[in-house]
Amino acid sequence: MDFAVKAAVVGAVSATAALLIKKSNPELAFLLAAAVIACIAAAAVRLLTEVAGVIGEAESFSGMSAAVFSPVVKCVGIGITAKISADLCRDTAQSGIASAVELVGSVAAVYAALPLISTLMKMIGDMI
Repeated sequence: MDFAVKAAVVGAVSATAALLIKKSNPELAFLLAAAVIACIAAAAVRLLTEVAGVIGEAESFSGMSAAVFSPVVKCVGIGITAKISADLCRDTAQSGIASAVELVGSVAAVYAALPLISTLMKMIGDMI
């Protein structure tokens, strides 16, 4: 929660600063935005290591195989990456590219979930 509030404040302040700078120097405004994105993303990566640890513990406690947890984690990662990339494309007024990124993200998530879907189909087949 604390991290999210800090990231929101830094993002809002830097977005306002970039908006003011953009009128006179659009290149500098872009560099400011890129630097803030890099800083917030680097901080988020530190949180991601803790999340990965909890997911590993959940996997070991549940007794379920990695075949169940891995596709779910991959799908979440793909979704987050596609969302951020599409938003960046929209910020540069490239909505067509943003839509393509979202489409590829959706297809990649389904592809990553194929092992889980296959396992589910086998379980249903064994029940019938």
